[in-house]
Amino acid sequence: MRTIRFTGLIILLTLISVSVQGQKNKALKAYAMFDAGAYADAIDQFKGVYDVIPKEQKADVLFHIGEAYRRIDDPKNAAVWFKKAIAKNYSNPIVYLRYGQVLKMNEKYRCARHVS
Repeated sequence: MRTIRFTGLIILLTLISVSVQGQKNKALKAYAMFDAGAYADAIDQFKGVYDVIPKEQKADVLFHIGEAYRRIDDPKNAAVWFKKAIAKNYSNPIVYLRYGQVLKMNEKYRCARHVS
């Protein structure tokens, strides 16, 4: 009876490990797409992994989604995602510059002046 439980536990741990590895690979694929300039595809990949990545990586993913939207000239969506990254305390101050830039592109000058 113990060996059956032990075997079941080993199988369960293996399945969990494979699942986590698969999500990690998807996140790496999203970063690779972003770096290659495939921003629309990267956006889809980032959105797909957001719910399953560790909490510490969420702000970075939000920033990259915003940056991808900015680079495909979609400032409205970029502003939404940069704002989310700021709310998650993204550590790189470039997020404030980018957020201000896309607010300016959206002609929200007053909001852009008060980004901090």
